[in-house]
Amino acid sequence: MKKIILFCIILTAFLIQTFGQTPAVRAYLDDDGRVLTEEIIIDANHPLAEVRDEGFGQVEPWPIRVPAHPNFKSFRGVTLADMDGDGVEEILVAAFNRIHVFKGNGDILWSYTLIGTATYPPSVADVTGDGNLEVVQLTGGIPNNGRVYIFNNQGEVMPGFPLSYGNQWILSAPALADLDGDGQLEIVFGIRTVNELHVIKADGSPMNENWPVTLVGIPAFTPSIGDIDGNGHPEIIASASNGTLYAFDLNGQPKPGFPVQAPSTGFSYQSPLLVDFDGDGTLDIVGATHGDAPQYYVRKHDGEYREGWPVPVPGGGWTYHPPTVVDINDDGNFEIFTAKPVSNVPAPMLFGFDPAGVMLENFPVEKAGGHEGFLSVVDIDGDGQLDLIFSSNLMVEQKGFIHAYKTDGSGEVPGFPLRPDGFTFMNGANLGDVTGDGILNIVALSYEQTFSATDSTVINVYHTGIPMADANIRFGTYKGSNTRTGLVMPFEEPEIHLVTGVQAFEPLEVPFGTPVEDLDLPAMAEVELNNDPEHTTMLQVNWEPGDPEYDGSISGVYPFIGHLVLTGNIENPDGITASIHVEVMEEEYDWTFIRLMNASNDLSDIHILLNWEVLLTDFSTGMTSDTIHVKMNQMHTLDVAHAGNGDVLASYEFILENDYPYHYYDETFGMQIILAGKLDAEAPEEYALSFFTRPTTTEPTDTAGFLIRFFDAYANPEAETAYEVTTMIEWDAWWGSDLSEIYFGHFSGTLMHSEPHFAVEIHFDTDSESTIYENHIDLGKHYGWGCPGMFVIILDFHPDPDVDGSYPHFLLLPPMPHGGMVQAPDVTLDIGDISANDLSFSGLIYPNPAGSLVTLALNLPETGYLVIETIDVTGRLLNTVRKQIELTGGSIFSLDVSDLPAGFYTVRCRLNGHVFSIPLIVTGIH
Repeated sequence: MKKIILFCIILTAFLIQTFGQTPAVRAYLDDDGRVLTEEIIIDANHPLAEVRDEGFGQVEPWPIRVPAHPNFKSFRGVTLADMDGDGVEEILVAAFNRIHVFKGNGDILWSYTLIGTATYPPSVADVTGDGNLEVVQLTGGIPNNGRVYIFNNQGEVMPGFPLSYGNQWILSAPALADLDGDGQLEIVFGIRTVNELHVIKADGSPMNENWPVTLVGIPAFTPSIGDIDGNGHPEIIASASNGTLYAFDLNGQPKPGFPVQAPSTGFSYQSPLLVDFDGDGTLDIVGATHGDAPQYYVRKHDGEYREGWPVPVPGGGWTYHPPTVVDINDDGNFEIFTAKPVSNVPAPMLFGFDPAGVMLENFPVEKAGGHEGFLSVVDIDGDGQLDLIFSSNLMVEQKGFIHAYKTDGSGEVPGFPLRPDGFTFMNGANLGDVTGDGILNIVALSYEQTFSATDSTVINVYHTGIPMADANIRFGTYKGSNTRTGLVMPFEEPEIHLVTGVQAFEPLEVPFGTPVEDLDLPAMAEVELNNDPEHTTMLQVNWEPGDPEYDGSISGVYPFIGHLVLTGNIENPDGITASIHVEVMEEEYDWTFIRLMNASNDLSDIHILLNWEVLLTDFSTGMTSDTIHVKMNQMHTLDVAHAGNGDVLASYEFILENDYPYHYYDETFGMQIILAGKLDAEAPEEYALSFFTRPTTTEPTDTAGFLIRFFDAYANPEAETAYEVTTMIEWDAWWGSDLSEIYFGHFSGTLMHSEPHFAVEIHFDTDSESTIYENHIDLGKHYGWGCPGMFVIILDFHPDPDVDGSYPHFLLLPPMPHGGMVQAPDVTLDIGDISANDLSFSGLIYPNPAGSLVTLALNLPETGYLVIETIDVTGRLLNTVRKQIELTGGSIFSLDVSDLPAGFYTVRCRLNGHVFSIPLIVTGIH
């Protein structure tokens, strides 16, 4: 037997070389959905063997390869959707055990490793109703390990997912539709190995108690969803592999006339479309079957065939092709296009029918190689006529095919077929603009099939040169939309209008620290068209908050109250675009801020209430709140409540009046409120649990020093303590108030220190030899020279180390935002790591925060060319100063920041390869 096999291989190679024949491969599926292949031979002069120059080249850096399963390949193409809201579609690819989201330039937006094998593309829509897209992906495989995933637009798995139904295999794409009218989409899918059809809500629960339902056989295709009988409620169309077609209502009950079964037919992969051919408000079901008597069919909403149907598949043979339905010539009538597999001998393979089942003029298309993927419809050559784009079940010389045929009988469009690497079998051409240049792209999925672990899925992106406005895409993805419902609507030519006006929005009240995502921004904008106030339309607003030209901060949290403008771009699918803004205003002197710290001795679990509403929960000793926005000239009440029983332990009433020192246009701003003292009823009254307050100074000084205050929260009446502050640099580096003057509940005056590093020592009974606590602090990591208001809180301790008790510790308490230190946003910039500065090249900025002029003091290790750059948090270079350095050592430079909006910046200094960066906070007050 071995000799015979060897002889056959040698003979095949001899025939190919001698008679000028070309090897080719045909793909087909087995019963489990695995792609199998068989080798065939075509003549060297066969049309498919002809080497053509592709009319459309691929965009750099495409094609890109990702791993493929040895047997279960990706079907039905990719998904194109704008996942990051930048107005340009991303490419979502499900292959093997991973979902990938690519930008048009080849960058990965996100990816995720799945449990199970993904064969169908994800479905994409706003599933949760929050205004953002979600991605729904199903998996399966052998062994069975199917899952249902929902991802948010950032690639995070939604809570409660993935779902597993006993590891059963889920072989389809999910259909997404709002079935119960609650504003969220349900997810419909079949489970192959238990014959169940499921309908689940966005949280993973069944839509109602009637789901799932059990079918008589294996669920055979992606379900379709539409109101087929016109009663105002959608139905779910599903099938079993034995040829049974179902239509279910929302309670899982069969609709009248269903289920139906055609003799000697079966279903696999041929997901139907739902179309209103007659304009009567009911939908017909358009699909195909395989089996001993394969047919193309159109059934009415009652299960009966439409007149003229079914049509036997010409020439017989199985077909897995899902139909495409469009109005190809814009005469108000739909046409039906479907296909079948053929081999290397040219034969009828693509068919066009009218709604009565009559073959269209110029059809069928005859060619070698059939098609069982999805068929797209677009004007691919810009001649004003729609063309048909489809794949092939053949691979010649390791390359597949993407064909484009005219509908007027003139054959293939010049420049086609495209020849991606590997098979395009069971896939097609996704249509859209993934590069953001307004030009149509063809995104085609192909794959290698060597049945090995080295197989790849190939993502191909072609540049057509056809403007999107001229491409006239009518059908550009599996089942016609990313929801995969299969519902076909009449095509409406988009009206092109000039946007001439935008509605005015009411000012928004935005408390300090409100994250961008929490702002109640309008999702839609009413725009005026063609200067006609009576002619308006509502468009989606794609907000881009934080434009430095307006905001002063794009950190995601606004640093101060004042005049804030958010800018957004509005656009609808027809290309209508405009700009929009919302002004955020606060009345002058109307608001200020407070911040709370728990510096008490023995309260580890308390709640803080503001005006009898819970403000902070589990607010333990040592914790500091964010800044809290409060009304001025109004009585406020703070309560401390026990976290367990709710008992009120202490209360404090206060009014922040509209004058010095609390409003934010004078030298001070806001108020620190510190909770300190003991809850012990036997403690002296002066140590009782109380609130202590002090206005926060914010006006930076011009001096080159660090400003600091101390607050004494030591509440132990049994001992006396003296405080001494020493420095690691020099003993007399501090000047200002005497710390020996403070005692429990009191603040020190302002102290100034010339160096960022210092040490604090606590001595008992004024004995300098009895240091019981020491803490080293580096202020330079937190704020700059001339920045006032940093507090060090001294907490309770027991004087005897042998007695159990709390020893002191120090907390750096940043003051209010706008002046004083502001916590920098968590923003990653490509401007060098500030924490990794060259130690030989160092410096400080003072004052920092600043309003107009700042001083940059640098230690210069070398002479040379110094470049000083100011960069915002987007990484945008705002200005550059260049200096020739002729002397090493300390140098002083002045920077004018008066033109910069309030916000966070980085000053980057470069000298002969040395780089030093330091944060700068601009207040916007000059």
